[in-house]
Amino acid sequence: VLLAENPGCTVLDRHQGRPGREFLVPDGYIPPEEMMRIFELLALEHPALARLIDLTAEFGTPPTTGGSHIYALKISDNVAQDEDEPNVLLVGMHHAREIMGPETVLVVARYMLEDGRDDPRVRRLLSGNQVYLAWDWNPDGWNYVFDVDNNWRKNRLPNPDGSFGVDLNRNYPFGWDFSCGGSTQMSSNSYRGPSAASEPEIQTMIAWQGSRKFAKIVDLHSFGRDVRQNYAACAALPDEIDSMYTEIVSVVAADMEYIPVRSCCSGGEISFAFSTHGTMSILFEQ
Repeated sequence: VLLAENPGCTVLDRHQGRPGREFLVPDGYIPPEEMMRIFELLALEHPALARLIDLTAEFGTPPTTGGSHIYALKISDNVAQDEDEPNVLLVGMHHAREIMGPETVLVVARYMLEDGRDDPRVRRLLSGNQVYLAWDWNPDGWNYVFDVDNNWRKNRLPNPDGSFGVDLNRNYPFGWDFSCGGSTQMSSNSYRGPSAASEPEIQTMIAWQGSRKFAKIVDLHSFGRDVRQNYAACAALPDEIDSMYTEIVSVVAADMEYIPVRSCCSGGEISFAFSTHGTMSILFEQ
């Protein structure tokens, strides 16, 4: 199956908000602090299956610029033990304004722990894998989206030119300085940062991937309604592996009624995960 033409990484230069409240998130989305409480409650209500992990504390990585820690929920049929099973990961948000991601991760968590506990697919998944759900990989940016500007994309690092933020999904080491990597302009929405893995958020993910060696990763974004495969055009894979990715992504996209495309950019999570650990990693643009 041929991949569709990549529409690129274009973004909408517009703000959406409640009437009379420009730059704020529309009603219906769960604010970051409430989302955290929900995941804490899920872990408390399902102690045999779920455990909340403070990843910043576990790996001794720096807090974010705003002082936040990054958390994840582990779901397993033997959650207290580190079993010799494949680790799989769902990541909800690198780009702050893509607020569907955390909501999607919450839907998955609730289904696995509540409504879908008797689903044979869930039982099979949890009996043979350790599942990790990270709903928010950009806490400073996400808070800024809810408090100030719902079109904010990056984290909140103060830049020397007076602008703010690094595009966290252009800050990973692999492909950081490739031709299809992020921008060198600090004010750009795709600014790659002053150096590869300069950001605490990315340092935490690198440490976590090094510890868990994830077998599979799905990285959630929005709004393209496509499924993206490794690598971007400037970082070619061997033909056999590239064909494997094309086939997998095409099948997944067809099931979702999405479009299969190639990743637009380097310096992102999925390319780092595959290049460093061999992780089968794909990206969903919801």
